[in-house]
Amino acid sequence: MNKLYFFGGLLLLFISIAGGLGLKDDFKVKRYGSLVNMKIIHKPGSCLGTKVKWFMKVEYNGKVFSKQITGYYCENHTIGQVIQLVYLPGNNSVLFPGEPNMPDVISFIFLLFFGLLISVYGLFKSKIGEYHRLKFTSLKGKKVTFLQRTGKK
Repeated sequence: MNKLYFFGGLLLLFISIAGGLGLKDDFKVKRYGSLVNMKIIHKPGSCLGTKVKWFMKVEYNGKVFSKQITGYYCENHTIGQVIQLVYLPGNNSVLFPGEPNMPDVISFIFLLFFGLLISVYGLFKSKIGEYHRLKFTSLKGKKVTFLQRTGKK
């Protein structure tokens, strides 16, 4: 059971690190990128649903980029329309002006620390479980705690 915690935590660590690498690109685009006019070349045929992830394709200088959009954004824009997006040359990511990415950073940090916590728990769980706490009161009235080995290895 301890190995399950340890390896599950490691898996969570690797998943969060892989997601964090994509955040690094978004930070570069947000910090050093500039507003450019991009043309919408493809959008979904039906934009119904608020929780569905829709993607549109935009073109800039012959390069095509894919951008996730909401159903509302999809309904209010048409193919051929020119929109402004933040772009950094040499990067494959484009952002909307003012697009927040702080929730992504917070979830990345939470997953990273949660995976680390689970891995450490799985690593040391067997060592913690090998002892019983024995609490005594000394003749002078002080409370004393001893650890006694249970015999498990």
